[in-house]
Amino acid sequence: MKFLNRTEELKRITNSLLKGNNLVILYGRRRIGKSTILQQVIKERDIYYLADLEEDFLQKNELAKEIGDKINGFDSVIYPDWKSILTQLNERNFKGTLCIDEFPYLGGVIEQLVMVQAY
Repeated sequence: MKFLNRTEELKRITNSLLKGNNLVILYGRRRIGKSTILQQVIKERDIYYLADLEEDFLQKNELAKEIGDKINGFDSVIYPDWKSILTQLNERNFKGTLCIDEFPYLGGVIEQLVMVQAY
């Protein structure tokens, strides 16, 4: 299937990421190509994680595994909460983009993101 007529969206997301924005939110109705747009924007150095409805500890382990593909040894630790994963990613000076698709499926991550931003 060809990827058509999304040049403006791709440009806006890419420009936002190049400016160093900390958070970019892509939203819209179901089945209109949001995930495909994200996959077009991310680069080799970036981390793409597709959240699902699995239990919280399984999702943390899966995200750590995805990050471990880019940062050696990252997934050798068991992270007790989302804050610890995000804090460790920040402390490792990761220079890419962390793309979380289906973000609302991550239980409790929003509250912990607010806590990370507060520091």
